[in-house]
Amino acid sequence: MFPGFTFRYLFAVALLACGATVCGQSANPSDAGAILEGGRGLPTPPPDQGTNGQGVSGVMKPWRAVPNLNGSPTEPSPPSPDADQQGSDSPLKPMTAGDLNAPSETLLQSDNPVSPMDTNQLVSVEEATNPDDADHLEPAIPGDNMTRAPSMNLPREIVEVPNEESRHLWRIVPRLFTQFEYDSNIYITKSNPVASSLTTLGLGFRAEYGDFLSKNEAFLVADYYATYNMYGKAPQENSLDQIAQLEAQYSWHILKTHFSSMYSYINGPNRDTGSFVKGTYVQNTLDFIHPYSPKTTLTLTLAQRGQIFSGPGLQDSEFYEVRFSPSYQLTPKISLGPQALVGVNTVAGSPDQRYQTLSGVANYLFTGKLSLQALGGFEFNEYASGGQSSFGLGVFSLGSTYTPNASTTCNLTAYRNLNNSASLQGQDYIATGVALGIHHQMWTRWQPDLQFGMENDQYISNLSTLQSGRVDNYYFLMPGLQYNFLKDDRLSLRIYYQIRTNISNEEQTYGWQDNQAGIQLKSTF
Repeated sequence: MFPGFTFRYLFAVALLACGATVCGQSANPSDAGAILEGGRGLPTPPPDQGTNGQGVSGVMKPWRAVPNLNGSPTEPSPPSPDADQQGSDSPLKPMTAGDLNAPSETLLQSDNPVSPMDTNQLVSVEEATNPDDADHLEPAIPGDNMTRAPSMNLPREIVEVPNEESRHLWRIVPRLFTQFEYDSNIYITKSNPVASSLTTLGLGFRAEYGDFLSKNEAFLVADYYATYNMYGKAPQENSLDQIAQLEAQYSWHILKTHFSSMYSYINGPNRDTGSFVKGTYVQNTLDFIHPYSPKTTLTLTLAQRGQIFSGPGLQDSEFYEVRFSPSYQLTPKISLGPQALVGVNTVAGSPDQRYQTLSGVANYLFTGKLSLQALGGFEFNEYASGGQSSFGLGVFSLGSTYTPNASTTCNLTAYRNLNNSASLQGQDYIATGVALGIHHQMWTRWQPDLQFGMENDQYISNLSTLQSGRVDNYYFLMPGLQYNFLKDDRLSLRIYYQIRTNISNEEQTYGWQDNQAGIQLKSTF
C-alpha cells in the first residue's frame, strides 16, 4: 500500500505544477499543434467518415467513480430537464433541481455518441458530429446517485460561424436560465413525502481565448455557472449551486497537453443517502498525447478528484489515478487499443484501496448513421489492513448512437462498475445500468424527446467485520417538448414530465417514488 499522506500530496503537487505549465503556455493560438483530432488519442479520420465534414475521433475517457464526482455518475438517473440541449461548445449548462442524477443526463442529452462508464465512472466520447466540441467534456459532477446535478452543456451552435468571427482570438458568451418545477417528493422519502414548487434562476458566462473553435491548437477557456434554487414548501433548502471549469491546451510538434480543472457546490437529494446532501466536488485531469505514428497514438493521463460533504455521517473521499491508453487506427472506421490504469482511493470510514484495471477500447463508425464505443475489462481491488480480501470484478461500458435521419437521434448506454458509498460506512456498490434517449426535430423548431432507463445497485462490504446486503433498483421515464424561438437554439422554452422510482430491499429507508413537472426558459447570447 502506498503511504497515503506522502503519495497524496506528491501527486497533487505534481499535477498542479504540470497544469500551471500548460496554462502558462496555452495562450499561443499560432502554434502548429499536433495532428490529433480532439486530443484524445486517435489520428483524425478522413472528413468523409464523419458528419458535417468533421472526422470522427475519440477513445472513451476513463474516470473511476468515487461515489462519483460530475460529474458524475453511477446510474442512469433521471435525465435533466435540460436533457434536450444537444451537445455544445461548452461543458457547462444550467444546474436544475430535476437533475441531480447526472449519469443518464450526460449520456442521453447529446445527439452524438457518448459512453457510459469505464471502470467506475460515466465518461463521454468525442461527438461524431463535432469531435472538438465534446473532446474535453469530463464526467458530470457530482454524479454518485444524485437526483439533481449541474447540467453541463449549452445549446449547440448550429449556424455556421462567419469568417470574421472565426478569426477572433477571444470570445465571451453570457447565458441566462430560469425554471419553474413541481416536485411531489423533494426529499425522496418512502413515507410523509413533501411536495413543493421549485423556482430556479441561473446566470453564467464563458470566456475563451485562442483556438477555442476548433480546439486543435492552443486555447484557454474559463467557464462559470450559478443557479439559485428556491423551494416553496422548504425554504431551508434554498441554495446557490455553482460550477466552474478551467480548461487549457498547448501543442508541440510531437506532443499535445490538455489540462482541465472543475469545481462545483451542489445541494440536493441523493439516492445513496436517501436525504439532502451539500457537497463540494473537485477534479483535475492532465493529458499528454503523442502521435507515435500516423495510425498509433499514445496517451498518458494523470487524474485527481475529491468530494467533501458538510453534513454529518457522510464519507469524504479522494482518488488519484494514472492511466496509459495507446490506440491504433485499424481502418478509417475502426480504432482499437488497450488501456492500463492504476489508482489509489482514500475514503473516510473505509480502508484505503488500491486498484488496477486492464481494459480494451474499441470505437467503430459503422455508417454515417450508426456509431459504437465500447470499453470492457477486469478490475482488481486491494484493501488496506482491516479491509476485505482482494477481489476482481468485470467492468464495461457501451455507448451507441443511431441517427436514422437528419431529425431523429437515438442514444443507447449500458455499463457495470464499482463505486464507494458516500453514506454507508465501509460499503461499496456495484452499479449495472442501461439508458435510452430519443430526440426528434419536428416542424423545424419543435423538439420532442423521450428518455428512460434503470440501474441495479448491489452493496458490498469493504470491511472484514461488516456484512452488507442492500439492493436498489432505480427506474425513470421522462418525456419532454422544446420550442426554439430562434433557429440556432439560442432562445428556447421547454416543458417536461418525469416519473422516478427506487425499489429497495430496505424499502422503508431507501424506497421512494416521485413525479416532477416543469417548464424552463433558457437563452445563450
